[in-house]
Amino acid sequence: MYVLFCASADLKDAKYIRKGSKNLLQMKFGICDTLAMCGKVVDCNRTKFGVMLTLNDGENFVITAGTFNKNALQDADNVLQKFYGGNKEIYLLLYANPFYREAIYLNANQDYSVIEVTKQIYEKFHEIRKKGLTYLMEKFNKNMVSEKEKAKEQKQERETKEQKEERETKEQKEEMKTKEQKEEKIETITEEKTTTEEKEEKKETFEEYKEDEIKEALMSEEEYKKQGEINLTIVQFVENLAKNKKDNVIGIEDVTNELTKSEKFYSLNINWTDKIYELLEMGYFYEPKPGYIKPIT
Repeated sequence: MYVLFCASADLKDAKYIRKGSKNLLQMKFGICDTLAMCGKVVDCNRTKFGVMLTLNDGENFVITAGTFNKNALQDADNVLQKFYGGNKEIYLLLYANPFYREAIYLNANQDYSVIEVTKQIYEKFHEIRKKGLTYLMEKFNKNMVSEKEKAKEQKQERETKEQKEERETKEQKEEMKTKEQKEEKIETITEEKTTTEEKEEKKETFEEYKEDEIKEALMSEEEYKKQGEINLTIVQFVENLAKNKKDNVIGIEDVTNELTKSEKFYSLNINWTDKIYELLEMGYFYEPKPGYIKPIT
């Protein structure tokens, strides 16, 4: 687990990266799969995905807690009850994982990922965060400069090699060009009128080409529709597998084994692991932890 202490302002330039089964965030001071954030609760609501916590550390940010973890959900629900019971001075330390679906979302789904702290700890957190990020910025940028210098040297080596090859072959190319010019015969090209027969032939060829294009487009549309139906059938199959599992979470390996054994999909030549990750990227499933998925209904 790679954890970065950060503030809401650090998320503005963050870039989501999918690497294998991991959801990562790349920021100006490093790459992580877990964010540690600390803020004052300004709002919280229950949703079908868990408790949505709105916090402020100078700017507002939102983290959804307990989507796939009962302990995190209970801790977040306790915060919600205190907040609506009149306590407006609640500070939280949260450990959240990034998730991407048209935008970057943060989810707290681990034990002890929602921790109530004091204002003093909140202030200490951001003091440590600033010092840590200064160090990481210097280290990360230094590594980036080193990589850039290495790439620059490699580029210069390639250019030197290309220039050498160009010099060695320049004379040969010039000799060949001179020889071709001497051997070339200058011919006077006269304009010929295209006969009616030739015009008709060109027209027929064009019509045939156009018809073939339309057929190809129709085939592509049918294939697209077929793939969509196959995807939905697979999603329904996975939903049925997961509905009897705890929290509806099932292992990817278990899913691929069941798909391989199923007579329904026997005739399809599909790499099931690749297909599951493809559907995961399309938003049909959510990955609460590496190697496991949960259907999004």
